[in-house]
This record gives sequence, structure tokens and C-alpha cells, in this order.
Amino acid sequence: AIEVVDLDQKIKMVEELDDHVMRCVRDQNGNHVIQKCIECVPEDHIQFIVSIFFDQVVTLSTHPYGCRVIQVGKGYI
Repeated sequence: AIEVVDLDQKIKMVEELDDHVMRCVRDQNGNHVIQKCIECVPEDHIQFIVSIFFDQVVTLSTHPYGCRVIQVGKGYI
């Protein structure tokens, strides 16, 4: 859905993830959602996601699902 809805809907969808980002990153399916958010939503609307990663790069880089998100978001971190 995040790939095909208009920008306003993308922004609303991403905002719903607030307070759930790390749980999604560590989840087998949720990490794909975070990856798509990073790929499809303008940077100024995902800054809250990226800022969560700053103190957790090493931990996430060694996590089986977190490493995928770090790879997608490496341009922001």
C-alpha cells in the first residue's frame, strides 16, 4: 500500500508507526514495512524513524531483520 497511495496517505500511514518502529524492525514482516517507508516516503516525514536508529546502529546491524533496515536507511544514518 505504501508504494501506491498518494503522499498524504503515505504520511498518515507512517505517522501510525510512531512508538512501534523498533518492534517492527525486529519483526519478520514488520521490517519490510519500515524498509518501504524509508524507500517511499520523503525524508522529512520519516525523520522520527531514522532518529531512532542513531543509538542502535550496531545492535540493529547484527540483528537478522534489523540489518536489512539499516542497509536501506544507510543514506540517512
